[in-house]
Amino acid sequence: LASSFMAVKRHFFKLEKIAAIILSIVLGIILSAVYILPLREMYSVSVRWGGMGYGQSTYNSLSLYDLVNIVYPFVLGNPKQGSYPLQTAQGSFNIFWEKSIYIGILPFLLIFFLLVKRKKFKEEWVFILAAGSSLLLALGRNGPLFWLFFLPPFSFFQVPARFLLLTTFFLAVLAAYGLANWGGSFKVFTAILLVILPA
Repeated sequence: LASSFMAVKRHFFKLEKIAAIILSIVLGIILSAVYILPLREMYSVSVRWGGMGYGQSTYNSLSLYDLVNIVYPFVLGNPKQGSYPLQTAQGSFNIFWEKSIYIGILPFLLIFFLLVKRKKFKEEWVFILAAGSSLLLALGRNGPLFWLFFLPPFSFFQVPARFLLLTTFFLAVLAAYGLANWGGSFKVFTAILLVILPA
């Protein structure tokens, strides 16, 4: 997807490039039809046909309070020790691993380094936008995109917090960009790594 955006940006007036992108999208739809068409047939006889109510589709949304997990995953409690709350303020079940956004200290430092040092973003902006959008979707009823869960396909599913899977993936990609753009001394980076890893 990112490469398609960049191809359009760089070769906007070259029709063969646009045709190649359209062809790749059509080919992707054809290949995924093997999965999508039987799924739609099964869905038509399921209890979710026609969508669910707003309360069900936003069940177990990520709360703003859960965002402290970015710093340390056990701030709100540890399920191993039984200190993690089993229910949210709305009465839904609290599932630890579905609301954990912690990816480690080093990746966040690399992302911070990328955002501070990189003066002009190229394809990175696509992943920044994707990470931010998926995080807002994970907030569900607690975020500014709550209205999307009145509409399909978002009204067909529960637990918006599961969008964090995409958030952590895009953050990992940004961390990789941060490492690739590391312009300092390798010795300095190794020293930072040796300090952080034991922690």
